[in-house]
Amino acid sequence: MSENKESIKRTLKRLDAMEDEAIDYSDVRPLSPEMFAQALVQKGLKPVPGKAQITLRLARMYWNSSGTKAKAIRRGSMRF
Repeated sequence: MSENKESIKRTLKRLDAMEDEAIDYSDVRPLSPEMFAQALVQKGLKPVPGKAQITLRLARMYWNSSGTKAKAIRRGSMRF
């Protein structure tokens, strides 16, 4: 097993052996009754997908040999 996996195993064993009282919650805001009052509970919602596919159509400008800007390359003939 690699050294990284061994390190992860040791860390997980250490965390598993830790008592709940040893967990530091000092950076977590306390929950107020107002926060619970504003919460919404909705049953039967579909899960939100984690990823969405998008398509980007790009056009890029190119410079001709004399150093002046030429026209944009159309997406059908674009080559990188």
